[in-house]
Amino acid sequence: MNKENVKKSKFNKETSMWKVCTERIAAIIVAILLWQLLAMKLDQKLLLATPVDVAKTLGVLVKSQEFYSAVAYSMGRILFGLLIGAAVGTACALLAGRWHFMEVLFWPYFSAMKATPVASVVILCLVWLSSRRLSVFIVFLVVTPVIYTNILAGIKNLDLKMKDMARVFGINGLRRLLYVYLPELKTYIIAAFALATGMAFKAGIAAEVIGTPGGSVGKMLYNAKVYLETPELFAWTLVIIALSVVVEQVIMTLIRCMFDGLQMKAIGKQLAREADKYCRNGASIDLDNVCFSYENPKERKPVRKNDKESRPVNKNNEEYRSCNKKAGSSAELINKLSMHIAAGDRVCIMAPSGTGKTTLLNLITGRLVPDSGSISFEAKRCNDNDCLKKKATYKESGHEHVDISMVFQEDRLCNGYSAAYNIALGLKRHSRSGLEDIRKNLEQVGMEQSLFTDVKELSGGMKRRVAIVRAVMSPSRVLILDEPFASLDDELKNQTAAYINANLNGRTLIAVTHDEKDADRLNARIQTLQTH
Repeated sequence: MNKENVKKSKFNKETSMWKVCTERIAAIIVAILLWQLLAMKLDQKLLLATPVDVAKTLGVLVKSQEFYSAVAYSMGRILFGLLIGAAVGTACALLAGRWHFMEVLFWPYFSAMKATPVASVVILCLVWLSSRRLSVFIVFLVVTPVIYTNILAGIKNLDLKMKDMARVFGINGLRRLLYVYLPELKTYIIAAFALATGMAFKAGIAAEVIGTPGGSVGKMLYNAKVYLETPELFAWTLVIIALSVVVEQVIMTLIRCMFDGLQMKAIGKQLAREADKYCRNGASIDLDNVCFSYENPKERKPVRKNDKESRPVNKNNEEYRSCNKKAGSSAELINKLSMHIAAGDRVCIMAPSGTGKTTLLNLITGRLVPDSGSISFEAKRCNDNDCLKKKATYKESGHEHVDISMVFQEDRLCNGYSAAYNIALGLKRHSRSGLEDIRKNLEQVGMEQSLFTDVKELSGGMKRRVAIVRAVMSPSRVLILDEPFASLDDELKNQTAAYINANLNGRTLIAVTHDEKDADRLNARIQTLQTH
């Protein structure tokens, strides 16, 4: 890693932060000046106290024990309500995102919580709750739908293609949730808590003003209003605003630290694993009369339990397909394809666009399942005395015991995270590659200075190379490349192809391309996919 670039990046971030702080301080000064001018022109201290009077009153308040007791009382209840609302809202969003019927079930409750005026709810709740518990419940009611709505929106906008990436690279269970899905929800989580925090303080203080529990900030505001203590009323209002801003910034900082820590934990866990002797031998692949077609929606028929020709539908496939369609149908992509790819072989599959090249790769990786025929894998174990064999049918994915790494048509990187993070995600549990190894691999494709650069700041060609390094560094027996050199110029194509060749280490290579020169670059034979 280039230390000068790290220092430069850190300097730019600090400069940007100071610029933002300076702009905000300037805005506050302008607001105070306008306030002072308006108060002087109105000249009615009972209606509008001057900033000077408010500052004096605030100075008196902060010297009293009662001030800190009131702040602690209100803060504790508002934060407690915010915590409960965040937990319930998040849990409900996860349930609604997983099962649609849960979203339908929650709809009337969250709609009512969003639409009902706070004052009405406060008055109703005073019948059931004591004034000391009121603010907690009101904050909960206001915060929960905000958290729920934002996180559910994030779940619905998750990139499903990242799920395929995670499956291919063996990122499953809790690791997939933490290191693939959660980063995609980062923007929605930050937006949810930024909005919910301000609303929590407004709703909580409003509940205290109406319920007037003793020793609360709301009670102090109410007393100042009753006794026409305008400077004190403004002073408490400024305290509430300041508390809201500080708490919001603390929460935002904690969330960002959580995601930063998650990133370092992901990299650290992947790079610190003990190394097993991993066998890099390639796997042979046999396709036997593979047939695959997408069903025309107009011809789609319901599957009947007693229909002998009916078959299960693979839930991974986004479209319906039928193996009962006649050969030559316009919807048919692959018809009775047979192919043998030897272990360690290098194959470039070529055919016109729309003829099923990517579909074939999805069949090999198990993303799709064939309508008929089979896909078999065979690979030697590390001791060379035994073989791993796997036959794929529509009931099971074909590479369960044969590791595959892949460069997809799209880069499928986790935006908002570094190149190192994305590459580390592709490393299997039995791999051991340190940050220095990642840097060396990036150096071979001309990106050694981008180790900790956020991938969303990279150009299209740089993102492509990160995706290629991730696939190459991932321990696998089969390396699949779908249009690997897209968005790269000829010089970078040659450099990246040389990197792949140098690090293939006996693995089976399957690439899809439109350019015969790519086959030459990868020292691969060309396999033409027959169209029907």
